[in-house]
This record gives sequence, C-alpha cells and structure tokens, in this order.
Amino acid sequence: MPRIAKPWFWKQTGWWMAYVGGEKKKLAEGRENKKAARTKLNELLSVASVATANEATVASVIERYLADVGDELATNTLGLRKPYLQSFAEMHGWRRIEDCRPSHMRSWLKAHQEWHSDWTKNGAIRNVQVAFNWAAGEERLIPKNPFRGVTHQVGDPR
Repeated sequence: MPRIAKPWFWKQTGWWMAYVGGEKKKLAEGRENKKAARTKLNELLSVASVATANEATVASVIERYLADVGDELATNTLGLRKPYLQSFAEMHGWRRIEDCRPSHMRSWLKAHQEWHSDWTKNGAIRNVQVAFNWAAGEERLIPKNPFRGVTHQVGDPR
C-alpha cells in the first residue's frame, strides 16, 4: 500500500518536496513556506485523483476490488459475489465510470431474464453496489458511486 504524500524539506535545494504519482515534485521554496507547500500538494493530489477517476472503467474498479478485498472475504462470500461482478463487467466493463448511469444497472438486470426471483435481482444489485461503494468510499478511486440509488423490491417473505 502506498504511503500518503507529505511535504518534506530538502536542504540541498531549499525546496519543500513531495512524491506524487511516483515522481518528486517541487512544492514551495524556503523553509518558512510549509503552509504554501501543503496547499500546492493538495492541489496536485486533487488533480491526480481526478485524472485517475476519468480513466477508471467499470472493469478496472471490479478488478481492483477483487484484488484488494478478495483475500479478506470469506470463500463463500467471494463465491457469491464474483459471478455477479463478472457478469456486470462483461456487459459494461469497457464503460468509463464518468459515463455510467443507473440505467446501465437496470439494463443489466433486464438482460438476465433467468433471474425470476426478486431476492436474486436485489442480491445482484447489492453485490455490484458493494464494489462501487468500496471504490468511492474507502479507496477514493472514483468520486462517487454512479449506481447509487438503484434498488429493486425485496421478495415476499416465506
């Protein structure tokens, strides 16, 4: 896991520096300009996060989720989630996150006529939502979950 970028003072050059995206960046000159260095670093980090969010696709988010969280999940949980995520990635994996709409999730549900039960449809939505909530929340890979608010009625109780 990469470290959080922090400004540090480089005595040889007299500049505040930080590593952003694996590259050393100059932030502000002079030891007394630490506040300016932090401001510049925040600007650089926000630009970097927007750039990665614009390049993210549905498939890349799902792959990252499975790679990062797959080891932490129970075998049964992973076995239940993976087919839904695979199916969703096959249908919309090429789509960039910024182009995704809730209607894409609904079209994916309609494409699976074999899912008759409301419980199955609701579970499919929930399993895909988990990956995108993780990417938008904990990891901040994407600015927000593009499928937020998509729900399906819960099935009748037994």
